Amino acid sequence: EGEFGYVFDMAADEAKRRAGETSPDLVITLTLDVGLQDAAQQSVVDALGAAGKREKKPLQGALVAIDRSGAIKALVGGTAYAKNKFNRATQAMRQPGSAFKVFVYAAAMERGFDPETIRYDEPVTIQGWKPQNYDERYRGAVTLRTAFAHSLNTVAAEIADEVGIADVADLACRFGVTHLPCTDEARRTKPIIPSIALGSMEVTLLDMTQGVSVLMRDGERMDAYLVSRVENSRGDVLFARPAVTPLRVYDPHHVKQMNNLMGRVVQEGTGISARLAGRDVAGKTGTSQNWRDAWFVGFTADLAAGVWVGFDDSSEMPKITGGGMPAYIFADFMRAAVRDTPVKAIPGIEPPRASRRRTEASTFFDRLAQAFGKPKPPQEEEFETPELLQ
Repeated sequence: EGEFGYVFDMAADEAKRRAGETSPDLVITLTLDVGLQDAAQQSVVDALGAAGKREKKPLQGALVAIDRSGAIKALVGGTAYAKNKFNRATQAMRQPGSAFKVFVYAAAMERGFDPETIRYDEPVTIQGWKPQNYDERYRGAVTLRTAFAHSLNTVAAEIADEVGIADVADLACRFGVTHLPCTDEARRTKPIIPSIALGSMEVTLLDMTQGVSVLMRDGERMDAYLVSRVENSRGDVLFARPAVTPLRVYDPHHVKQMNNLMGRVVQEGTGISARLAGRDVAGKTGTSQNWRDAWFVGFTADLAAGVWVGFDDSSEMPKITGGGMPAYIFADFMRAAVRDTPVKAIPGIEPPRASRRRTEASTFFDRLAQAFGKPKPPQEEEFETPELLQ
């Protein structure tokens, strides 16, 4: 029950909603892959267990994995279901930080931007808000590819302002981030604010994973689901998931542009700890104000996954960033997920750029990892400064 408790609770709720029956003897067929579920649970528990020994309260984590059909193949809602049944993958509303920049840049691509578009990394003020970069440095003229890979906050804020924050929110809603205020009525009580560009508005991990999975499907949305069939004890079929036609929500040309950006994040940006040997990986890191939330969302050719780490009370973590533990968990899980599957390219991702410095650094960290069993550290990580919510 410890490994499947969160899934069983979610499945029971969905089955009752689908079948409209309160009988306790429902037979429910799930989309879950038992092997992937075990791998996901192990990846989360192993990573958090090591970190938790240094903390006075339990550090929590969650993971969701969704395939190209929208089927949930693994879901971890926490590390100890017996102690706390709150599902952090589907119920926890948290700030995604810079992981939300996926939708900012995706909206920009629709407006004619491309990875080589130049913008300036410099101090900026938007409606009284002054976003800053994690390292509090400014790089001047940069391509969007570089700005995204190294998660430059000023550039993301400028782009969102140019495109329009309402349009950014609309795109995220279109992709399936349903916990945002997605209607005019909802926005009257919960208005879209400029800092949405850096992930200040709360969403769930399932939201973020579902949204990013659109890019894995070449721009088609398939809402995530866990239950494929429900029967009662007599064998009567109460619900059978019908064939669903994917909904085209994004142009394939722009998908390739976004994959190019997200591939560079993993190759040499804030998400290098999510790399997989011989596999294309696209992704984005996120870290919210004062290290309260750390995220990694990304995908291989056929499986999207999101990871969140934080404290349940939203207190400050010991400088855990999205490019650290969440990226490590993602890579550990994905190694198991792709082990026996054919290698497939992700359209738009270019081969990594080779350099002597990078090769020497990679060799050093590879040897270090082999010697001590530790993953590689991220090259750089983003963090939204305290000005984010002011």
